[in-house]
Amino acid sequence: MLLPLPWISEMDFSDPTPYYYLLLGICLLASLSSWWIINSPFGRIVAAIQDNESKLEELGYNTSLYKAVIFAISAAFAGMLVHFMPLWLASYLPLCLALSFLRKS
Repeated sequence: MLLPLPWISEMDFSDPTPYYYLLLGICLLASLSSWWIINSPFGRIVAAIQDNESKLEELGYNTSLYKAVIFAISAAFAGMLVHFMPLWLASYLPLCLALSFLRKS
């Protein structure tokens, strides 16, 4: 079940100013949550996995679980930002998304 967000559906995206502030808020939220994750005990364990995974396994940490959770978090960040890309391109066509990366300058 999706929750309706009336303040987003009422925004007029023909003017880029509201879209800019919406994306600015999302980027600030993503930055703050990334900072919180990095400085939390969870983030320290993930950093320790990057340094020496076998030592953490010997200490009893389930490194596969931590890697799966951090992968899901990174996928959520990527998915959240890719969701707003078609609004910027003004099209939801998959061909437009593919060609925007292949276009030569």
